[in-house]
Amino acid sequence: MEIEEVTGLHLGKQTWLAMSVSDGGTNVGAGPITNIKIWDIAVRDVGSTNAPLVGLDSGSGGIQDVTFRNIWLKSLNRPANNLAEIKVTTTFATNVKLVG
Repeated sequence: MEIEEVTGLHLGKQTWLAMSVSDGGTNVGAGPITNIKIWDIAVRDVGSTNAPLVGLDSGSGGIQDVTFRNIWLKSLNRPANNLAEIKVTTTFATNVKLVG
């Protein structure tokens, strides 16, 4: 997959990736979102802001176990070495990692 020409906003951000848990309303609840794998992505444009992973709360509405692998950054002409290079930030998200 390739990501290029990032436009528009999500969570007030212009970014290559944004993930959030929203409250579904009364008696519906939300989350958790778990075991997410984001692999083999060529990011030609990371956007102008951070890439937020935002859970609803620290309990059952969180985001858990997110693995990034082989995220190629055109701006660096190589795969990312850490989450900062792909601008990932977390709120109520745990066990978020970039591997080999």
